[in-house]
Amino acid sequence: MKRTTAFLTGLTLVLPLACGPQADYAQAERAHEQREEDRQKQLQEQMKQEQAAGLEPSKLLGGEWVCVTIGGKAAGGGRAPTLTFGDDGRVTGFSGVNRFSTDYTSARGVVRFGQMVSTKMASDPDRMALERSFLEALTKVDSFSVEAGLLRLQQGKETLVEFSH
Repeated sequence: MKRTTAFLTGLTLVLPLACGPQADYAQAERAHEQREEDRQKQLQEQMKQEQAAGLEPSKLLGGEWVCVTIGGKAAGGGRAPTLTFGDDGRVTGFSGVNRFSTDYTSARGVVRFGQMVSTKMASDPDRMALERSFLEALTKVDSFSVEAGLLRLQQGKETLVEFSH
């Protein structure tokens, strides 16, 4: 009888562990992956609808955009910040010191960037200041225009950042 009681007590201790935090984490991760997959499908569908309506979100696509100005000032020496818009609803680039990535949506001259993720390297103070101003500008962007090979990211009528191919 003692062995049976000890076995059952041990079993009751093991079962909650097997169904506890690990199972909750796996379930939460699956739910997150499903939400991300649904969001990506929605972005792709939106881009298809824009193209069908002749809104040309593809103006943003087509390779790497190299930063020319930030806040009306030259992007500075060294390697300039860059953006590459993917047809999967993602933007990747170089922010002056680090690499970054985010999602985006665009329609009728409106563009919105999501939460940015970035590497965390450091550099000299001037490069770090350039990177800060570049990433800060991207968080304020609400519209864009493409004219004569220049991409202008704007907040209202103010051009925050300009790029060329």
